[in-house]
Amino acid sequence: MSGSRWATRRDWLRLDEFETTPPPDHSHQISENVSAILKRLGLDQDLWQQRLFEDWASITGEQVAAHSRPGKLFGKTLVIYVAHPIWLQELLQGHSARILEKVQSVAGKKRITRLKFQLDPEGA
Repeated sequence: MSGSRWATRRDWLRLDEFETTPPPDHSHQISENVSAILKRLGLDQDLWQQRLFEDWASITGEQVAAHSRPGKLFGKTLVIYVAHPIWLQELLQGHSARILEKVQSVAGKKRITRLKFQLDPEGA
């Protein structure tokens, strides 16, 4: 459409020269739909577990994450593998309640009710 035709059309529609309307925000609807689809397919379980692995450093803190990693899930118990016996002792004595709380914020309180710390079989 040429410039003069657009000017005529803009005048006819009574549009301000610089007025544009932002596109509607549908992002919340898309995320709700994706969550519903994943749940229906039974994949929502995998989603929180993947997030737990990917966000381990932000969940536990950089220092703890450098010496530990999430392991297997047995029922409602999450095994956390620890790289060194000193770190194992440190986590058992001072950090387990805080880590459980943060893990539950990602996974849900009903999914994980207990943590079990053990030495990493892969020697991370």
